Amino acid sequence: MGPEELNTPGDIKDFADKLHKEDKIDIPEDPRKLSALYVALYLYSSLVPKEKRNKGLSISIRSSIPIGSGLGSSASYSSSLASLIGIYSGSLLDNSSKLDMCLVNEMAFKAEQVVHGMPSGVDNTTVINGGFVRYSKGKPLEILPNDNSTSNEKNSLMFIIVDTKVPKNTKVTNEGNAKELISEIGNISTTLFDMLSNAPLDTSDQYFMSRNSTISELIKKNHDALAKLGVSHEKLEHIIDVSKKHGYSAKMTGGGGGGCAIVFIHNIADTFRNAHNLSSNNNLPSVNILSADNNSNGDNVNCKSNIKNEERGKTEFIVKNNSSSENLVEELTRNGYTCYPAILGCNGLSVKYQIDNPEFEDWFMSCSIQELTEF
Repeated sequence: MGPEELNTPGDIKDFADKLHKEDKIDIPEDPRKLSALYVALYLYSSLVPKEKRNKGLSISIRSSIPIGSGLGSSASYSSSLASLIGIYSGSLLDNSSKLDMCLVNEMAFKAEQVVHGMPSGVDNTTVINGGFVRYSKGKPLEILPNDNSTSNEKNSLMFIIVDTKVPKNTKVTNEGNAKELISEIGNISTTLFDMLSNAPLDTSDQYFMSRNSTISELIKKNHDALAKLGVSHEKLEHIIDVSKKHGYSAKMTGGGGGGCAIVFIHNIADTFRNAHNLSSNNNLPSVNILSADNNSNGDNVNCKSNIKNEERGKTEFIVKNNSSSENLVEELTRNGYTCYPAILGCNGLSVKYQIDNPEFEDWFMSCSIQELTEF
């Protein structure tokens, strides 16, 4: 079997086993690393022509996304790897030698199928396009355009992602009212998406205050409905309670039963109005070829983190004002949670690269996440 015949997850596994028997690759025991290997093999075999396969390809990856927490880490990995291999092979470039994002999205989705079987496509679409994406089962994905315009920048929302460090475990325990609760959750999502879709071009501080108040209430209702479904966790409920004490609404995100919560920082409207100063690297769920950075330069919160070789270093928050968000982060950190600032609704995948440059690779693997952001 040749690489060009890898059409199913079974084909990829067989090919990986073949390479392992030939002592060409190691098969990791960690299921997450094994999935990452399968994705890399699939994308390489699909995108790199035979004439370029004689010298192989060395790929270095760094990320600050908590793995397995329902934050789209696999879609971010698939999207960044598809763009990287697509540039290297030239197979995802358009007539002007620019990366064709539609083709990247298509390949990222196929790579997600390797990992998840039947993904919705919403994760990779959000990673690549940025902005907001609405998913309804059986309907096409609806994307709130991210055209870097002022109106879109104002739609950006500031959150604190809080990692419980408990593996996610989705299991509905209240099946009796599930249909009604899921319908309620769907209505909440529709209300939020419609609000962001119809944001006025000329907004005032009063608009932001009203909008953020409504979003805070929607977040509270969303979590309450999810908790009634039985997909919460005592750690998540603790984060919700601590956030409420400091004046913020929070909810579980991802699969629930552990994983992460998100806290909406509603009182930094100036950050939204200056969102053009934030590159796509500042959006935690989005990834570019270099990194998925968690550095956010908002008015209140700034995060610096050093992450090397899949080992998470110390994360330090520097809050410029003695604000309730500072107190919130301090309390959550004291209780053993890890916090990351994230801008939702900003730009998606971006690409900055230097091919076949050993010095660049050495710098990439040794520099701090902050340096990558500045690059």
